[in-house]
Amino acid sequence: MRKEVSIWSCIIPIATAIIAVSAVEFIRSNAGSEASKQAISINERIQEGSAKVAELEKELALTQKDHDAVKKDLKETEDALTDIYDELRKLEGMIDQYDDEEVMMTPTPTVVITQPRITTETFVGTWQDIWSKRAHMEVTMVEGRLNFNVQWANSASDGVIWRLISDDGFDPEYGSIGYYGSRYEWNEQHPMENPEQRSSEEHGLFKWENGYLHWYDNSDHSNSSCMFEKIQ
Repeated sequence: MRKEVSIWSCIIPIATAIIAVSAVEFIRSNAGSEASKQAISINERIQEGSAKVAELEKELALTQKDHDAVKKDLKETEDALTDIYDELRKLEGMIDQYDDEEVMMTPTPTVVITQPRITTETFVGTWQDIWSKRAHMEVTMVEGRLNFNVQWANSASDGVIWRLISDDGFDPEYGSIGYYGSRYEWNEQHPMENPEQRSSEEHGLFKWENGYLHWYDNSDHSNSSCMFEKIQ
């Protein structure tokens, strides 16, 4: 609107001058009272138009002033909202910090994992070496003593048998079972039912390790790589 009024304020004075010149020319070319009356009427209309232009320019100035006032109020409102948002963000930060501290102060419940009680009777059953798959062990309880019958098959026609005894059973302090006994070999000349005794000084222990029995042979250490798992 401002541009349109400014253009009219330029056009109307120019038009006024042109009409005035035309009026003078008209008076000169048309002498007489009638012509003079018409010229006066035209001048009056020009004056009225000029007055109207002045009023429009005044109204424009007032409108621009109101517009500036609205812009000022809007800027102040935006600044106030910005301050409110800043306070809100600070408050949210305080709430998050409080929540973190509350979580840190909350005691973590203690989870107690109950391990099964290990006794000498726990080892009675059938065991298999998980690594070689060639060694099997039968554990029995005879008159309060553990008997270990371990068989290792080299092939279908020969192998080794250990007949071991534990007088003390399972020691929970060390998690192990000590033993002593004999070693036998069987082959085509000495079948499995009647193996040949090769040693009577076998000794060592079985170590309980997370549900497995690790065989530690103190005689020749040839069996220390066996790890037995209970399968039955």
